[in-house]
Amino acid sequence: MTKTFRLTTLLVLTLMFQLSFGQKISKKESTELLEKTVASLKNNDTAAFASLWYLDNIGRPYDQSLFTRKDIVEEFNELKVFLDTALAKNMKFDYVDVENISNWEKYKVKYKIKAWYLYDAKRKYYKGFGVLVGYIDNKWVYRFTFEESINWRS
Repeated sequence: MTKTFRLTTLLVLTLMFQLSFGQKISKKESTELLEKTVASLKNNDTAAFASLWYLDNIGRPYDQSLFTRKDIVEEFNELKVFLDTALAKNMKFDYVDVENISNWEKYKVKYKIKAWYLYDAKRKYYKGFGVLVGYIDNKWVYRFTFEESINWRS
């Protein structure tokens, strides 16, 4: 076999694997996406924030209401208040969670990604924000509402 043939075969098999099992988001991709969110909040850029979403006619999983541009602006304002200290102090993520949500395919959701900030190391106090994501039109996009969390870890 020629080197070109083997390389072509490998590429075809890789593509077939990707198409049959779907796209997987890496921790690096998740972090970059969440960092874009933080940058848009810091810059007060609702257009950049809104560009991270994919809007369609699929209702939200929990109440079937449509998620709209108006909802995105509300999410922007609420998240900015929730993360006010992290934004003001230019805090970095302590870690990022990636959770597979394979049973939500009908909502075009594959994962929930969540960034955590360590606010107080002594008391192990964390604040986090997360969102559902899907791979649509060859890119990772947000779906529906952000989740905000406070956690005290032992």
